[in-house]
Amino acid sequence: MVKIFRPIDGASLLELFSILVVASLLSIALQKVLPWVANRLHGKHRLYLLAVVPLLRFLVLLATFGLSVPPLIEPSVQSMVALLGTLGLALGFALKDFVSRLVAGLVAVWEMPYRIADWIEMGDIYGEVTRVGMRVVRIVTPDDTVQEKPWGTQYRLRAYPIDPRQQFRFKTDLTVRGKAALALIGVAFAATPTTAGESA
Repeated sequence: MVKIFRPIDGASLLELFSILVVASLLSIALQKVLPWVANRLHGKHRLYLLAVVPLLRFLVLLATFGLSVPPLIEPSVQSMVALLGTLGLALGFALKDFVSRLVAGLVAVWEMPYRIADWIEMGDIYGEVTRVGMRVVRIVTPDDTVQEKPWGTQYRLRAYPIDPRQQFRFKTDLTVRGKAALALIGVAFAATPTTAGESA
């Protein structure tokens, strides 16, 4: 029988405890400090810093696992093969949905049931294929932005602020600027009639 685990003594337990404590503190610090710093930045710098947080926490988890193995596992070929086999099995179960989507994407790319510029329908979604990837098919659905209403023509504008926190101020700014531009060319705005009992 292959001996995988080392005998656990006080020194090993203390080492493992120290590794876990340091890793936990570092993970909490990353989760608290980096978003705090990011919220004091603007634009893309804030988004990039926030996007780095999960990656750094994953690296901390990976380093914790790497440092925790030597005090627990006997450094032999048999033990490492058994450990890696167990990890491979666990990862296989964890990534089975990802792998199934990847295989489905490969089949779609190989058999080409649809190509770019095709119009397809998947369930309730109907639109034009603009990208066929290994795992993702991008479809642009018809969404008309010029509509005639009883009171006039309605246009829908698609504009986004760089910083999502500014989206409501951005909407207000567009409204104020739009009304100012319309007022300059003499457009009269609709007036809401007052009801009885309301002061003019």
